[in-house]
Amino acid sequence: MHKLTTAALLIALLIAGRLYCPVPAAAELTPLSEAEMQAVNARSGLTLSTDGIGFDMNVDTVYYRDDDGLGAPGEKAGYLSLCGVEMQGAMDFHNPVKVSVTTGPNLFSEKPVTSVNIELDGVTLDMDRFSVDAIRVGDSPGTGPSFGAVTVENMRTEISGKISIWAH
Repeated sequence: MHKLTTAALLIALLIAGRLYCPVPAAAELTPLSEAEMQAVNARSGLTLSTDGIGFDMNVDTVYYRDDDGLGAPGEKAGYLSLCGVEMQGAMDFHNPVKVSVTTGPNLFSEKPVTSVNIELDGVTLDMDRFSVDAIRVGDSPGTGPSFGAVTVENMRTEISGKISIWAH
């Protein structure tokens, strides 16, 4: 799992401080002629790069509620609970994540749609440990007898693909 080094923390603090400090500047907007506009080349998009993201998650209880319990009239609700959920690992980005905004055909109508596109390539998720200490069924979250525990160790997942997000 990757740890945040002192140097990386110092750099992050310096960048954050610089973003919040105002810079005295003056600018005047001037209109461009048609010829000047035609000579403008523009690019859209954003590239994100990181050395890795570590995670250490702990959850007391995750539960599912079934309002009618086992289905008998007047029976209390029943709960399936996952207790003591833990997950540790790291996510590494071997290639930068690319983000762009495009306008193109809409799958649901003839009107064009603007979308945010995220491209992932060479992302790995290394989960050192995922565990659930107890799986319980009871009449309130986290209660009832335990059916045992579940643990997954040293799982590696490679992620690549494109995600498009738009409103329709």
